[in-house]
Amino acid sequence: MSRRIRHSRAKWDGRQGQAASTIPLEAEPDEIDTDYLDPDGIETEVFDQDDQDEIDVDETVAEAAEPEEIDRRRARGQVRRQRTDAASPSRSRSRSSRPSILEDEPPEPRRRRMPWLKLLGAGMLLIGLVALTLGVVRPWIARSVTTTYTTGAVTYGDVVATSVATGIVEASTVYGLKFGSSPDIVSSTTTTSGSGGSVASGWAGDQAQSLNWPVKTVVATQGQKVKQGDVLATADSSDAQVALLSAQANLSAAQSRLTNDQADSKTPSSTILQDQAQVASAQASYDHAKAAASQDQLVAPADGLVIAVNILPGVNAPSGYAIEVESGSLVAVASFTESDINKLEPGQPATISVTALDASVPGVVASIAPAPTSATSGSSSSVGGGSQSSVVAYAVRVTLTSPPETVRAGMTATVTITTGSSTNVMRVPATAVSGTASTGYTVRVIQSDGSASAVTVGIGLVTSSYVEITYGLSSNDTVVTGTTATRNGTTTTGAGFQVPGIGGGGAVPFGR
Repeated sequence: MSRRIRHSRAKWDGRQGQAASTIPLEAEPDEIDTDYLDPDGIETEVFDQDDQDEIDVDETVAEAAEPEEIDRRRARGQVRRQRTDAASPSRSRSRSSRPSILEDEPPEPRRRRMPWLKLLGAGMLLIGLVALTLGVVRPWIARSVTTTYTTGAVTYGDVVATSVATGIVEASTVYGLKFGSSPDIVSSTTTTSGSGGSVASGWAGDQAQSLNWPVKTVVATQGQKVKQGDVLATADSSDAQVALLSAQANLSAAQSRLTNDQADSKTPSSTILQDQAQVASAQASYDHAKAAASQDQLVAPADGLVIAVNILPGVNAPSGYAIEVESGSLVAVASFTESDINKLEPGQPATISVTALDASVPGVVASIAPAPTSATSGSSSSVGGGSQSSVVAYAVRVTLTSPPETVRAGMTATVTITTGSSTNVMRVPATAVSGTASTGYTVRVIQSDGSASAVTVGIGLVTSSYVEITYGLSSNDTVVTGTTATRNGTTTTGAGFQVPGIGGGGAVPFGR
């Protein structure tokens, strides 16, 4: 019977070349081969001729063993080796190659091999992977996926393309009135001037500003509707009369000087020309002073609404406008981006939605500014497009047709201008159409078996809501507008196509 003896560390006495004896835990003393005791207590092998089976035997160190005991054990080991060598010469050669425990240098330690631990770890890892696969992957694979179509019908109706922008309601014309001056147009659908209009045109500035106009009566009130020719206020014209007399005297003096110089033959021609210029200037001043002196009343220049009254009886009128009157139809002024402006032109129909009143008023495009007003953040949007940033904007004025009395200048409004329309045509939802101008357009049509097949179609007017169909479909077709995929209660919806290259190029996105 062969045994593998696992020795505990034994003391090593280098001076005497002897190893302290050890006492095995699981073997009889006569079975220990002392030739194979390791000074470091590393396991060695001993074979008995009975059999070749290996067993592990723990051996503890006997610190106080007698040297005689070691000699006795060594002798028994030598006898056993002789019997073993006689029975097996190969074993004798193998044994002779092994080092003795009494050599100065101990043998290299041998690692214990435990393959069963590695097999156990690999088995546990494999079991874990199988459990993970069964617990996670299999349920995910087993989940059912259901895909359904969202559909729309082919209908007949109107397709209308629009451009939209926000703006302000203004009066089409605003007049500024003040004493001694003709009415000024403060703003209109085509022009805009400052709020400080001049006194009678051509009047000398310093002299005009020095005139006092004590207010005598004020008839107009803010918000009052007036008719053309209505007297709104009156003032004392005494200062204007004095200015008129002064202008008349200056004119007479200039005329006399010219007459005298012309009568003298020695007068240079340059002097004559200077005299003539002074007469012309004096004549103009006199004419304007006369006109100013006659304008001691403020009269409505047209039918309209009084929007400002800046005077009081008994107080000198201000140098600015005493009364302001808006006349004509109200207009909505909105800034449209450069991408929309080429689609607009005067005369196009429009709808003005007044935010404060929640009311819509019809209108017509009156004018489009030829030059951009400013770079804006992009408040307008055309069909299928969103707001843009940092783009050039153009002012567009839309005249309101028969607005209600509750609509006032200064209110915020949304201006929608119709840029194209098709009446009573075949149409489909915009999300049902896909394709490009170069490759053509298709619509997926639901078949009798529930499947969807692509059908080539022709398109006309395109908007964010509908697309006009010119051929390829019939009125009883059902078209696909999107898909819905459901997996164990989770729903994913896909909708929205693009029809690029419509209306002058560029992609026109659809879907909401």
